[in-house]
Amino acid sequence: MTPFTKQAMKRALHAALVTAVRFGAKGMSDDKCAGKFSIVDASIRKIINGFKLRLKQASGEWYGSVELEVDKLVKEWQHQAEKAQKEDRQLVYSGRGDTKNYDKLLWAHGDHFKGTWETLNSMRNVEDNAQIKPIIKRKEDHVS
Repeated sequence: MTPFTKQAMKRALHAALVTAVRFGAKGMSDDKCAGKFSIVDASIRKIINGFKLRLKQASGEWYGSVELEVDKLVKEWQHQAEKAQKEDRQLVYSGRGDTKNYDKLLWAHGDHFKGTWETLNSMRNVEDNAQIKPIIKRKEDHVS
């Protein structure tokens, strides 16, 4: 899969953001900490800015669309954290089993209990659909 294509970002960018914040920001590593996400928190803001800087270095000319996608993900995470607080529910990173008592930020591809972002366990999954156009060469096209 080509990095920074729409499909690659859909499949992996949210997971990279969550990983960066979860293991980089102070006090965010426990599964139950996903709901503590706040874009005004200095530690989280520092991680997001560093994440964006690294993406800018890696994505080059595609950075504009990558940055927009990261901003969209950050806003969605913020929304989910605020929603969970208002509804007196806990937002977890992935949780286990039934979601009666909590909301999941990430959910495994094919999992029965859904969350905010579907997350693949491997980037090796085969695309279930693709746009292809077969090129058929005629006999007369071959040069001897």
